[in-house]
Amino acid sequence: MDSLSNTETPPDVTHPSQTTRKRRIFSAMLSAALPGAGHLSLGKTQAGIGFLCAFCILTFMYWPLRLPRSYVALQVLTFALMGLCTVAGWSEQY
Repeated sequence: MDSLSNTETPPDVTHPSQTTRKRRIFSAMLSAALPGAGHLSLGKTQAGIGFLCAFCILTFMYWPLRLPRSYVALQVLTFALMGLCTVAGWSEQY
């Protein structure tokens, strides 16, 4: 018998394919723009809904509740939104 016919092909390598990597990068950018959207696009519904709820709460603190009555409160809300967008983008990669 031929020795090549008895050899098994090695299993596929578990590294993410190029399309999966591009999809994760796109989801991370999407999640940084709108926290939770990238998580939902990858099927991580609990994390996506959590980030979207946190984003909505922080957003609604601006206008309807009239919370930023001082410059310091406005800065705190702005940095909180920036932090949330950053964390959402980073957590999308893992």
